[in-house]
Amino acid sequence: MSFLVANSTMFKPIKFSALVMPNNRPFITHHESPPGASAIDYDMRWLIVLISDTGMRLAEGAGLLKEDLVGLDTGQPYVRITKHPWRNLKTSSSERHIPLVGDALWAAKRIVEVDNRSEFAFPRYNRASATSANSASAVLNKWLKQYVPEGCTMHSFRHSLRDRL
Repeated sequence: MSFLVANSTMFKPIKFSALVMPNNRPFITHHESPPGASAIDYDMRWLIVLISDTGMRLAEGAGLLKEDLVGLDTGQPYVRITKHPWRNLKTSSSERHIPLVGDALWAAKRIVEVDNRSEFAFPRYNRASATSANSASAVLNKWLKQYVPEGCTMHSFRHSLRDRL
């Protein structure tokens, strides 16, 4: 059975190929996420919030440019996921616009506001030729251990968004 969440905005409908209850893999519910976004205000937290509240892949978030955060002061703010020379996308259908609300919108605004002297949203994980998603994963997973259930990782946030929907 398929399930489609559609709307009348610029964003693509969300399609789940099979509507199933979460299996035995660990996932993070919204209330188990690390402390509120305003309690921890630095770039690692912003990346976690973007992933947890949008469902994007870690490599997609880590490889963002500031200009990929679009319309932050409009009624339809979004993050543009597109292929870049330093970061490929997993599939061609991975290219998309993801709406920004709540903590994800807060994080996107903080990314743009802070002068990190770079066009990258997360310069510590990027060089001109490559995004280091593995490095981001290692650092963020180490930090997360103190806040999330055993067995959960950064990738758990991607699944947890689907489970929350």
